[in-house]
Amino acid sequence: MNEAKYDKTSRKHTSIKVLGITALVFLMLVSIASAWTEESKVWINTGNELSNLGKYDEALKAYDKVIKIEPYNSIAWYNKGNTLRSLNKSNEALKAYDKAIEIDPQYSMAWNNKGFALENSSKYNEAITAYDKAIEINPKNSLALDNKGKILRKLGKYNEAIMAYDKALEINPQDSTALKGKEALSNTVQPASQSTVQPASQGTVRPAYQSTGLPAYYNPVWGFNLRNPVWGFNLL
Repeated sequence: MNEAKYDKTSRKHTSIKVLGITALVFLMLVSIASAWTEESKVWINTGNELSNLGKYDEALKAYDKVIKIEPYNSIAWYNKGNTLRSLNKSNEALKAYDKAIEIDPQYSMAWNNKGFALENSSKYNEAITAYDKAIEINPKNSLALDNKGKILRKLGKYNEAIMAYDKALEINPQDSTALKGKEALSNTVQPASQSTVQPASQGTVRPAYQSTGLPAYYNPVWGFNLRNPVWGFNLL
């Protein structure tokens, strides 16, 4: 009887000990992960500042440090793609955007900037598909609508371009890219009764808000926000 009682008590103490060790290990892992995340935030913001200063090679090193710490950090891959695109390395940028999308398929801005990189590589239909995906994920992504309108204009699909610009203006009536795009097309699209369509003016439409992509910055409230330090534009 005493042996049975001792065995039961021993098993109970062992279970408590195992649970205690498990809890301790869990807390250690959480602590390590938290430390990694804090370090990642520092390196991401450092990379963004370097990129904004035009120090792209140094910025890439900062993002690569984040990726070494957190291989599945979609923001680091996204910003790396933006920086590679600034260096006119479109193919490498596409790989970085694809990695960001693989990690987070709902990353609307990654889809948008993938479209921009594809457009730079003259892969226009694939670019439109990427822009459409960005819009599907976030219907209020006016940047993707602006970029879609720009590429449709380039392809001579003027009515579709106007539709894209109109949707962008529904989101932001002051959208200068959409306004200029529509103005440039105002003398291009003719009524259906006219038999010919004149080519678009030789002027080019300015890329939507930026040419290098909006860098993702961590924000203690929202997790991260997208901003352009020059115009102070925020997209949350």
